[in-house]
Amino acid sequence: MATKPKTYREPLGKMPRVAIGILIALQIVALLPIIANGGLLLPDFSQGVTARAISDLGAVIGTFLPTVLAIILILTVTIHDGIAHRETTMSVVLRWVLRALLFIWSALVLFPVIWMLYSSLRSPMEFIESPWALPTALDFSNYATAWKESNFANYVFNTVMITGGATVLFFLMLTTTSYILGKYKFKLNKVFNGFYFVAMMIPSILVLVPLYFQLEGVGEFINGIILEVTGKPGSFSMTDNRVVLLIVYAVQALPPSIFLVTGFVRSINNSFLEAAYMDGAGEWYIYQKIILPFIKPIVLFQCLAVFMATWNEYTMAFTFLGLTEEHHTISVGLQHITEIFSRGQEFGVIFAALTISMAPILVLYAIFQKQILNGTDSAEGLK
Repeated sequence: MATKPKTYREPLGKMPRVAIGILIALQIVALLPIIANGGLLLPDFSQGVTARAISDLGAVIGTFLPTVLAIILILTVTIHDGIAHRETTMSVVLRWVLRALLFIWSALVLFPVIWMLYSSLRSPMEFIESPWALPTALDFSNYATAWKESNFANYVFNTVMITGGATVLFFLMLTTTSYILGKYKFKLNKVFNGFYFVAMMIPSILVLVPLYFQLEGVGEFINGIILEVTGKPGSFSMTDNRVVLLIVYAVQALPPSIFLVTGFVRSINNSFLEAAYMDGAGEWYIYQKIILPFIKPIVLFQCLAVFMATWNEYTMAFTFLGLTEEHHTISVGLQHITEIFSRGQEFGVIFAALTISMAPILVLYAIFQKQILNGTDSAEGLK
């Protein structure tokens, strides 16, 4: 007896998806006046069914009606397509519930950023009248005020110098140390691997106070030598030194990265290195032409992570550079800007300073988004 061939329903066309896009756009347009007016009035039926309450209820329904229609249309299209591909209705609904939760989470993350951006274009009076309303005009004077009336240019210079220096030093130490531990056999190899493994487990905040006093003692020792040699008291400081801080940043970021990258180095086939040695290649050539191309994706990811973490770091920057304002980074300088401009309720200037400090990280993420997301994938290794 011949079996009946399975038939599959064709998925719906593009028109429902176009309609969903139109409904979402209408919802965004409907929310803009609400934000501009500082919120939406909820219907009040405490005094009975009044014309005002009915009007407010109609406004709420009309405002969020595009979202309701879009959700109904999305569920209809998804269930229809799921049936066409032999999916159960429950699995389709569950998938869209998870997507809705992710959308809500994304909105909660993005809204503070968007609010900060448009609040940086508002005057103090506008912000006091309604903190959530949109600006009546695009006023970029807050950015000029934040840049000129504070030491912001110096904050940026210090941050770029410390962050860039720490990232370069981290790259050199990470790649060379991982190469040695991954490809060289010597008596202390296991000792160093164990050291970095244990150091990876120690939070950096726990060593902050001991490190501060150790560096302070080293500074006093150096000043003592200067006094004996020159006869004049030295003024060298290890705890108010930008170069020392960038070294500390680079060293503290090493253990987990070395533990990870060393595994990538070990996975390189030794035949590549042996062939290079037979051809007369030196250590620098092997390091530059064989090791680095293979570990490039993971090393780039680690360097980007160190750059972003160092750019936003506050605790160590405040501890080591808090005495001299000329050495402050952006994260420490923002505290001074907040204290100064919050007295006059110039919150737009504060948000403008926050936007300037955040812009480089957003640009960096936009440029290297693929590398960051695929940083731990070794598939892009040696070709």
